[in-house]
Amino acid sequence: MKKILLSSAAALAVTLVASAASAQSTGSAAYIEQAGQGQINEQTQEGGTGNYTKNVQRSGSANSAKTLQKGGALNQAYSTQDNTANSSDQTQTGGTSNLVSSIQDGVNNTVTQTQTDGVQNGAWALQNGTENRIEQTQVGGGNSGVSATQTGTGNISVQTQADAFRSAAYVTQIGTQNIAGQYQTGTGHTATLRQDGSFNRAGQVQFGEGNAAALSQAGTYNIGAQWQSGVNNQASALQQGYNNLMVQTQFDTGNSASSEQYGGSSAAGGNFGSQYQNGLNNKVSLYQSGDANSSLQSQTGSGNVMAARQEGTGNRSTQTQR
Repeated sequence: MKKILLSSAAALAVTLVASAASAQSTGSAAYIEQAGQGQINEQTQEGGTGNYTKNVQRSGSANSAKTLQKGGALNQAYSTQDNTANSSDQTQTGGTSNLVSSIQDGVNNTVTQTQTDGVQNGAWALQNGTENRIEQTQVGGGNSGVSATQTGTGNISVQTQADAFRSAAYVTQIGTQNIAGQYQTGTGHTATLRQDGSFNRAGQVQFGEGNAAALSQAGTYNIGAQWQSGVNNQASALQQGYNNLMVQTQFDTGNSASSEQYGGSSAAGGNFGSQYQNGLNNKVSLYQSGDANSSLQSQTGSGNVMAARQEGTGNRSTQTQR
């Protein structure tokens, strides 16, 4: 009899453990706060719905925060760090309508956000300081978005969306000597990049169909580049200031590119705009306002259209069709 009771208890224990392992949480919350140097925090969400995690690391350096979300829906993960050489690594795999968010204030900090597959997921990062870096990657899935905002000097932001559909990427940088890059492959993507300051560099690359890229720079000595290959893509660029350079390149069919530059000066320096298209039924347009500006437009293929307009003095425009 005793043996039978022990066996029954063991079976019950196994059942309870299996049930606990297979259960998925709903509406749960986890919070960690650390102060000091060399702290490490790891948080994991597996499945479930409406769960919330938050990590705060303050007044320290060389701290590390890692968050992993697997599947599930409507889950949120937040990370906040300040000071120097901190890292925030947030990963999502699959799932729907999940969000990862990271905020850093200081110097030489890094945010890495990775999302694979999944639908309607979002990644958001904010940095304030100098020589910080944001890397955001989405692979597969669709209808997802990444957003990066940096304020300061010498910051870098890199966004990649690969083999996906109808996803969006946003970058805003305010300051000087910043670098931003956006790379997208797939269908129906939008890429928006804004820089406010001087000596900044920005690049947008898109492969696929029905993609749109918008680039805006305000300041001086900035460089912007847009590159698209595919069908029915759109690129638009705006620069305000002087001594700026904008380059737009498109390949294949039914693409359009437009560029506007304002503020060229004979004394301080003019702006330069370049547009190149290779393919069929493509369109380019370029507008420059100010003095001492230059534009270069080139098209290779059939059924292409180009237009240029300049207002001011001492400007130069060159157009070539082959």
